[in-house]
Formats: sequence, C-alpha cells, structure tokens
Amino acid sequence: MVYPKTYREEAEEADRKFSTILFEIENAVLAFFTEGKTPRLGTLAVALPLKRKSAEPALSSTLLGERSQTITRILAERLAIIFNKIALVSTFAETIDENSIGRIFMKLVERVSKKRGQK
Repeated sequence: MVYPKTYREEAEEADRKFSTILFEIENAVLAFFTEGKTPRLGTLAVALPLKRKSAEPALSSTLLGERSQTITRILAERLAIIFNKIALVSTFAETIDENSIGRIFMKLVERVSKKRGQK
C-alpha cells in the first residue's frame, strides 16, 4: 500500500496559530487550512489545473460554505497549479477577516511548495 505524502506547516500571527495539513495522492491534493492546530472542515473548494493554454490557469468552484469563499478558491487554484493535480481545499477561520487569512494561508502554501521542491 502506498501512503500519501503529507505536508504540515504552521504560522503564528497576532497571538493566533494557523496551520495547514496537505495530503498528496496520485491524482490530487487535499488541504486543510485552519485557525488553530486541529484540522477542521470549513468552506470547501475544488480546482482543476487546465492543460491547454488559457488566461485561466485553473478552474475552481466552491462546494460548501459561505465564509472565505474567495480565498478558498484562490488557494485551491494555486495548489492545482503547483501540484498539477486536482486540489480539494478547506479553510476554517473563526476570528480573522478574509484578507488577513488569505495572506497567512498563502504563506503556508508557499512553505509547502518549497518543501515539495526539496524532495
């Protein structure tokens, strides 16, 4: 049995902890971005990398949730591009606005991207 590659990153801002855990399987990545250390399901989006030349590098859609829809789709699209796979992303934030959470979660994506490049 082949186990998925797992990436975990954490950040702290404004006395709050933020984390991501990402699982890479053969044809997809599943990522949970959470305020706090314990992964929780939140707003859910899926993105597909586009193979053909297009103004849009990925196609995404929100599947569940109302909060942070925009950043969830952006994160899904970014991961679809980085991994060139389907990306399923969940974001859960209780106390911070979408602009701030987007910046923090994008930092975590960049850290995962760097780790992946080192392997």
